[in-house]
Amino acid sequence: MMSSLVLAALAGIATIVLLIVWLKVHPFLSLMAGSAVMALAAGVPYPKLFNSFSTGLGSTISSVGLLIVLGAIIGTLLVSSGVPTSSSTPSSARRRSSGCPGRWR
Repeated sequence: MMSSLVLAALAGIATIVLLIVWLKVHPFLSLMAGSAVMALAAGVPYPKLFNSFSTGLGSTISSVGLLIVLGAIIGTLLVSSGVPTSSSTPSSARRRSSGCPGRWR
């Protein structure tokens, strides 16, 4: 029994690492998927898995926390698309360096 739980934990950790490092999935989503893989590998039935996850998530971050996480995901997608860089280009183009490094006019 103990070795199957260790293998389930290793499968969950491997899933998290693969999703984050190789597939570039957001870490929050990777942790959710890794916990599901670990629970399924440990033999937890589907209804209990969803009930346990929603109860744990609800008590940990509540509805406002979920909005913050989803906002962080959208912010990450915007940064990776280059939107903040393109919208700040005109202001950064106007800056000119004086003789000292790190000093702006």
